[in-house]
Amino acid sequence: MRRPDPDDEGKRAVIAALLARRHIEPERMRVVLLAAVTIACQPTLAQADAVRGADHARAARSQRANTLTRVVAARDACPAQVCVRRANRITVPTLGRLYKDRRATSPVVERRDVGQDT
Repeated sequence: MRRPDPDDEGKRAVIAALLARRHIEPERMRVVLLAAVTIACQPTLAQADAVRGADHARAARSQRANTLTRVVAARDACPAQVCVRRANRITVPTLGRLYKDRRATSPVVERRDVGQDT
């Protein structure tokens, strides 16, 4: 869902109905949610370490110029499984590969509803 989106409430209602149906028939259907984001701040490729038991290691920002990168992910609503693709532009072939990967890692079901952010 795009922000701000005047249709947010309607979209949420549709997703809630699909998730309720999926809860009733978990072996017969899956709900897959797809979203994309643009990343501008690139992390450095250097390794980051942290002491065991301390805060997580954090990636430092790269000293090189930032490059816009698109990341698209398809998440199975329940159980939570994620497939990710990264590219300079998200094209139809990129989405096709993402969905192919998603299908390969998901069980065969009678129905698969996909919510795709446009």
